[in-house]
Amino acid sequence: MEVSELTGRATLSESTVDYLGRGGVRDRGSSTAGQTKPNMSFETWGADGTTKDDDENVGLLGFSAESDWVLHAPFNFDRAMIRNQFAYAASNNMGRWAPGTRAVEVYLNRNDGIVTDSDYMGVYVLTEKITQGPGRVDIADIDRDDNQEPEISGGYIWKVDRTDPDAGTFTGGGLAVNWVHPKSPRSRTARIDQKATNEQQEWVINHFNELQATFRGADINDPEGYSKYIDVGSWVDHHLLGVFMDDVDAFALSAYLMKDRDGKIQMGPAWDYDRSVDSL
Repeated sequence: MEVSELTGRATLSESTVDYLGRGGVRDRGSSTAGQTKPNMSFETWGADGTTKDDDENVGLLGFSAESDWVLHAPFNFDRAMIRNQFAYAASNNMGRWAPGTRAVEVYLNRNDGIVTDSDYMGVYVLTEKITQGPGRVDIADIDRDDNQEPEISGGYIWKVDRTDPDAGTFTGGGLAVNWVHPKSPRSRTARIDQKATNEQQEWVINHFNELQATFRGADINDPEGYSKYIDVGSWVDHHLLGVFMDDVDAFALSAYLMKDRDGKIQMGPAWDYDRSVDSL
């Protein structure tokens, strides 16, 4: 992108186009739903794709190649437009992976017409979506054949949040948890090969119940207690980040958990800090 010294405006040349192809986009968000500057998720489909089943991994703006992305719209809560970026950078500096970000300007044309100045939506934050895979949450993949130990033990990603239509909720250890990877066995939108099996969900519920039972133990330092189930360091780091950012949603909404195969439950990755550090 080149900025004219005369006008101060940026222009694109053919050599600076990072991705030219098709994709799908949808509005996203809960407390920010309905704002005039919509938060959006989008998926890259390549040059010829026509549906979500045609997803194609693309390395946008130097990020690792993936097909799932978020366009975060700082607006009502984050007028400084840097809260998420700051929190994710702090997490990465602590050695805990968090999504990469890049400030971008977005034009959105919903009328299948020529893009004009009237389509300008303002500054957004291109954000890596929390998904399983190299360059993102790098834990073992799990498929529908993995229904016995040790394969059934991971890798999983969950979140504590309002129920997402494509996530599906289960209750384990007294906590309502949404599926992220794989999708819920009851998901109506995921392909069958993307869904957890009933056996996997039962294993996860039992694992959370076993973790909850350790909290009632008499000896907090018992090696067969909670530290057998959780990566204590990740929980401490995530707690410190939430306190440091004065995050009003901490541990109640947008709280992710993950578990690698034969590994312990980790807290994270960090996500959604727009309502932090004395936000509106």
